[in-house]
Amino acid sequence: MHLTASPAALCTLRPDVPPALEGVIARALRRSPVDRYQNADELLDELTNLDRVDTRRGTSPPDPPMRGLAIGAAASIWRFAAVATIAFAGLVAAIITLSILLR
Repeated sequence: MHLTASPAALCTLRPDVPPALEGVIARALRRSPVDRYQNADELLDELTNLDRVDTRRGTSPPDPPMRGLAIGAAASIWRFAAVATIAFAGLVAAIITLSILLR
């Protein structure tokens, strides 16, 4: 569901959560890896210093839903191989059929 819908704002579920903590959690949940914390030390630094976190709600729009599932390079290669195999099999079947019909 994280790929197709944005999570609800934390303040709607828990109004008692400080806005700074909500901002840290929202950044940790971003879809794009470059928008998230790059390592645990960066996240720990933000959690340790919540008073420095930008607490303006709504300053960044929620991530738009992705159009389908994200797949890795290996899955892309296998998908291409499957399509190429099916196309090749179709071509061979068409050649055999034409050679039989044109005898």
